[in-house]
Amino acid sequence: MIDVPDDEVEKMVETNARALLHFPRT
Repeated sequence: MIDVPDDEVEKMVETNARALLHFPRT
């Protein structure tokens, strides 16, 4: 696993979740 600070991971997870939620709206 990559060594990333928790807040960075949280940011990435949040971005990924938003992307997943918004992508199917095409």
